[in-house]
Amino acid sequence: SEDLLDTSISVAEEEFVQMTSLFSYGKIGQGRVVTRMFTDGIVAMDYEVTLSPDLPTLPRVGLQVKIPAEFNQVEVMGMGPGENYVDRLEASSIGFWKSTVGDRYVPYIFPSEKGGG
Repeated sequence: SEDLLDTSISVAEEEFVQMTSLFSYGKIGQGRVVTRMFTDGIVAMDYEVTLSPDLPTLPRVGLQVKIPAEFNQVEVMGMGPGENYVDRLEASSIGFWKSTVGDRYVPYIFPSEKGGG
């Protein structure tokens, strides 16, 4: 479960508004999301998760946000430029990657019990 522990908002010399939220994920650990909204319309998010030392391996960690449709540009730091998996690491490198939200969408077929979609 995810529980909001604290939220704070500050203004940095009229350049951006910053919102910091702290979350508890129960026995899994804690999370911190820092969102900066700049005067030119750019929204930057940092997501940090501190996991419990009792966890055997690193679980998948993700973040979902709802934003207006006109916010359609994405810049991420990580492996890219496209998706990568263990068998595709040679085709990827760490960097900053820009694209649109639509270009990043992949219509995955979610597995089901009987194999149908």
